[in-house]
Amino acid sequence: MGFTITTEDSHSPTHSWTDSAGALYPNGLDTSFTSPVFDFTTFDSVQVEFWHTYSTEQGFDYGLVEYSLDGGATWITAAAYDDVQLTWTQATVNLSGAAHQDNVRIRFRFVADTGVNDDGWHIDDI
Repeated sequence: MGFTITTEDSHSPTHSWTDSAGALYPNGLDTSFTSPVFDFTTFDSVQVEFWHTYSTEQGFDYGLVEYSLDGGATWITAAAYDDVQLTWTQATVNLSGAAHQDNVRIRFRFVADTGVNDDGWHIDDI
């Protein structure tokens, strides 16, 4: 199971990304979707904005926004979301380390332990 596009819920019509379309996420899930490489060498600041909802086991299962400065070899966590947010909410995540870099990728990653399973993370309008 990996991130897929779904029509089960969205902020703007008609679809969003989710880690577990039509089901609860499974134990031990570690899935992501990743951007192409960006060149931010002329940017003094970088941020990513998106809308999302989530329902996870607080303190154990997370939706993560990460970025890489080396094309995806290593990742830096910029934001983590857990617990329950059932209404669509806009998030703005600062990627300050990505400014003036030329080999940047951004990814949305969902990780779960082997305990409680819930609806997971929906992401839209990135």
